[in-house]
Amino acid sequence: MIATSAVGRWAWGQFGQAGNKVVACLRDLLNAYTVLAGHQLAVGTPHVSVSMHEAGEPRSQLFDSGLLLEAFSPPSEVAKQLADQLESARRPGTVGSVSAHIKGTGTLADGAAMVV
Repeated sequence: MIATSAVGRWAWGQFGQAGNKVVACLRDLLNAYTVLAGHQLAVGTPHVSVSMHEAGEPRSQLFDSGLLLEAFSPPSEVAKQLADQLESARRPGTVGSVSAHIKGTGTLADGAAMVV
């Protein structure tokens, strides 16, 4: 996180993990956002972008779109609900990698709002 502004960026990967990659990705993203929201560092309705690539075919996207989140807590339940929606909307194929980004309004120390 860049501590001098309301902009934060985290990146991590989990390779060789068992289980649903989409649920795990969304759960981790929403867990991080929930912490920020709990400290009033993120406010309002966030926008989530999700990209899924086919296993063995990194240039083949199974899904690439965004959506507004009306609720983001509890993260594990919301992640499962979103993953179910994305599963029915994506192209057929085996999921190889999943990437998700979240954009929302952050607050500065003086209380001003900034879209990040």
